[in-house]
Amino acid sequence: MALDAELNVSFALIASGRQARALSHVDTVVAGFERTHGRDHPRTLAARALRSRALGETGRIDEAVAEAERVADSRARVLGASHPWTRWSQERLGEWQRARQAQLPGDQPSGETE
Repeated sequence: MALDAELNVSFALIASGRQARALSHVDTVVAGFERTHGRDHPRTLAARALRSRALGETGRIDEAVAEAERVADSRARVLGASHPWTRWSQERLGEWQRARQAQLPGDQPSGETE
């Protein structure tokens, strides 16, 4: 129960614009869930999904994509490909992949400069 409450604190930190603090906090929560429930438990995966968001919102897009990919793959394996949380994870992964693509040099329309 305490880890669930701490996960909610991490979410509140992100929602209030304190992403760097949230990332530090959610890292601790992920470690706690992994220790008590294992890496692929649904609550651990929820914490890891929030970690992906915190990574992305602190500008660490490549790490956000990697974590989102691991979460989507784990949820597909654990919950099944058609589970709503699996589909949600795949959508978030797509969003982070598009964000990464938007950061690539030379991605500007012709005639525009960076």
